Amino acid sequence: MKRLLSTIAIIIAFSVANAQDTHDIICLRTGCNLARHIDDAKTSSKIKMGINAGLTVDFEIFNNFFARPGIMFSMKGARYDNYDQVENLNYFELPLLVAYKINITNNLVADLQTGPYLAGGAFGMVKRHEPKYFEYRAFKRYNNDEYRRFDIGWNFGVGVILKKHYYFGFGYDLGFRLLHEPDYMTWHQKNGCSMINIGYYL
Repeated sequence: MKRLLSTIAIIIAFSVANAQDTHDIICLRTGCNLARHIDDAKTSSKIKMGINAGLTVDFEIFNNFFARPGIMFSMKGARYDNYDQVENLNYFELPLLVAYKINITNNLVADLQTGPYLAGGAFGMVKRHEPKYFEYRAFKRYNNDEYRRFDIGWNFGVGVILKKHYYFGFGYDLGFRLLHEPDYMTWHQKNGCSMINIGYYL
């Protein structure tokens, strides 16, 4: 997985470096994450706010369909009020999306995107205050509690592009991979994250 992420990152970086010569469009993006855990036990996971930032590159395939790879930093995790616990899980992500643009007027374009993403855990921290305080690094083993470093999931998004440069959009990341090993807990947790984004096309 590390080798795959590195290879894709190199390909995307090379594409970005040559985008101006091939008339592809680079979009710098940032925004707010509203993250929580999805689990089959319906526990009391609450929304934890974070940020995301990075860039995407649009390669037109045909008739307003675009391939949209990117590189993003994304702060995910969750809060648990019954334990007074906060889980900060921060990832570097490689979205591999397909986008469709609908020209509404000369200065307004609707933008639809979907596709898979790969994520590697960069760093994180888990803090609990009840029944007693403790904290530990999220991607390191501690009392058999280990968060899987790599995630894979699917992104859905909708937005608008104003005057060919200004992007405003909403999205959702649905994680497919369990955050822990299957036999670690009696219920299974995955990442879920809503996003509000702004961007600028160069």
